[in-house]
Amino acid sequence: MTFIGLTWDHPRGYNALAETARRINQQRAQPLIQWNKQPLEGFESAPIAELAERNDLLVMDHPHIGEAVAEGCFLPLEDLYPPELLEAWQRDSIGPSAASYRWDGRTWALPLDVATQVMARRADRISAPPADWEGLVGVAARLPVAQSLAGPHAVLSLMSMVAGT
Repeated sequence: MTFIGLTWDHPRGYNALAETARRINQQRAQPLIQWNKQPLEGFESAPIAELAERNDLLVMDHPHIGEAVAEGCFLPLEDLYPPELLEAWQRDSIGPSAASYRWDGRTWALPLDVATQVMARRADRISAPPADWEGLVGVAARLPVAQSLAGPHAVLSLMSMVAGT
């Protein structure tokens, strides 16, 4: 049996999965897993139940968990893996990312990547990153500071600022 997976067509969503499948499949007569990819918009425009019906594995984003659970198209990971393994995966995840895939007391997916607002700096111009907003304002008084406001980044930055206060 070959498991069919669907992910998004970005290196963060595909490359590690494709390489893992290549390694797992290389010694097998029949592939164990095959990953297909589609644009991110494909996940937004198709109902999660429809995608789950056509695929054995899905890469999806945490806002779809409620829909997936309501539609009954996912199995909780507690039914598939021992608690120690789930705990290790959650412990090794970045920040609260693993918690974002829990719904109604069950784990429905695992974080593949973490998209979050971060700061980048040139160490030759700023020796240490500012620790708070006052520090950032001080840097901005001396040097150019930029913030990404394209696509969803404006509202995500605002949410990050509010959460950090």
